[in-house]
Amino acid sequence: MGDVTVQISQHRITFTPDGGEPIVLLDVGDFVNTPPELPLAPKVQTHELIARKYVRHYSRGNAEPVLLFDVYHKFMSRREAQAEVLRMWRRLATAADGVLRYQTAFAGAKSCPAIDWNFRATLSSYRYAVLTHEASPFELPDGAHIEYEFMVTDPQDTQ
Repeated sequence: MGDVTVQISQHRITFTPDGGEPIVLLDVGDFVNTPPELPLAPKVQTHELIARKYVRHYSRGNAEPVLLFDVYHKFMSRREAQAEVLRMWRRLATAADGVLRYQTAFAGAKSCPAIDWNFRATLSSYRYAVLTHEASPFELPDGAHIEYEFMVTDPQDTQ
């Protein structure tokens, strides 16, 4: 086990590709580097004003929210870790559009989330690394670290 500092996930993220079966990408209790992030990049229009020091900015709407998250997965062997991250890459690369379900603020260990949102989503980035002893939060380095980035729409509350 390496000297890796991780956090315990308090989120569940499930992706259902169009026409496919749900895939749990992150679950409560998984190891992560950081909690999922939902940075927002609103479109802004800027107007320079004559004889003024400052410019004016106006939001045009059409925000482009993204969901960024990572997860450490444990496998039975290094061989399995190498194979599974590539199988997941192929599965997501061939079906990158779908519905992403984001759940957090659970009442129990894994039940009754206060936040339960569905997004239309498109996978925009999938990065992985098969773990070494130095980079593993597990006792044996038979695992992988995966980072996901999805472009998402407005959340639609399911409750």
